[in-house]
Amino acid sequence: MFIINIKNNMLHTFFHLAWGLLLITPTLLTAEGLSPIQAQNELNVAETLASRLNPGEALWLDTEQDKFLAVYTPNLNGHPKGGTVILHDANGHPDWPNVIRPLRKSLPLYGWATLSVQLPQLNNIDGYIPYQQLINSRIQKAAEHLQSTGINNIVIIGHGSGGMAAAAYLASDNSHPEIRGFVGIGLSVMPSEHNENYLPLHLEKIKLPILDIYGSRDLSSVINTAGQRSQAAKQSSLNAVNNNEQEPYKKAGLSMTTNNVQGYIAYRQVIIDGANHNFEREADTLSKRVLGWLDRHTSSKTILPPR
Repeated sequence: MFIINIKNNMLHTFFHLAWGLLLITPTLLTAEGLSPIQAQNELNVAETLASRLNPGEALWLDTEQDKFLAVYTPNLNGHPKGGTVILHDANGHPDWPNVIRPLRKSLPLYGWATLSVQLPQLNNIDGYIPYQQLINSRIQKAAEHLQSTGINNIVIIGHGSGGMAAAAYLASDNSHPEIRGFVGIGLSVMPSEHNENYLPLHLEKIKLPILDIYGSRDLSSVINTAGQRSQAAKQSSLNAVNNNEQEPYKKAGLSMTTNNVQGYIAYRQVIIDGANHNFEREADTLSKRVLGWLDRHTSSKTILPPR
C-alpha cells in the first residue's frame, strides 16, 4: 500500500508539473517568439503567397530566431534613390492589397526599392507588443539585405500595427545610420500612457524625419490621437536641439514649421481627405504623398548600384 501511494503521489506530481508546463509554454513562446502552431500558420500563409508572386519577388530571410518571407522589388527607373522596408498591419501579409501592394509596386517606379516584410499574425487586441523582439530582428535583417544590394539610404514604412512596431524599433536603437526616415500610416495611440509601449513615448525618442499620414475617415483611435502624436514629435525636435543631435535631419527639406530641428523638418503630419484606414480608393494619393515626402525629406541623391 505504501509503495502504491508513493507511485500515486509521483504520478500526481508529474501530472501537475506537465500540466503546468503546458500552461506556461505558450506564454513563454508568445513573449519570445512564435508557438509551433503560430509558426506553422505563418509559414502556410507565406508559402501560399510566395507561390503567387512573380519570379524573383519572394525572398526567404533568416534571423537567429526564425525564417520569414519578404517581397522584394528593385528600383525600376534606372536612377536608384534608396530602399524601403515595409511592414503590414495586423492580420495582413507583405503583399496585402490595401496600402502595402500599392506602395511596394509604385515606389520602385520612382527609384525606391521596396522590401515588404512578413510579420507574425498580429491580432487587433495585443497588436505587435508580444512579438516586438522578433519583429525587431526581422526589420534589422531586412535593412541588412537592402544594404547587401548597395543601398545605404533606407526608410522604414509601417501601416497600423506594423507602423507602431516600427516606431518601437526605431525608438529603442538609434545606431543604424543607414535608416534615414520613418513613415507611419494610420498610427494609433495604444495602450495607456503609463505603459512602456505608449506610442508617443516612442515618437519622442526617434531621431529621424517622420511622416505621420492618416485618413479623414481613419479609425477613431488614429484620428482622436493625432494631437498626442504631434505633441510628442515636438518634444522629439526639442530634445534633438538640446542634445545637439541634428545630424540625422540635415538631409530633410527646409521648413518654418514648429516641428523642426533648426530649420530642418523633423515631423510632418498629413491627413488625406476621404481616406479610411486601408486607403481604399485613395491608394494613388497615398503613394504620391509618400513619394513626395521621401524625395524631399530623406536623402534623394542618386546612389550607385553595386559593382
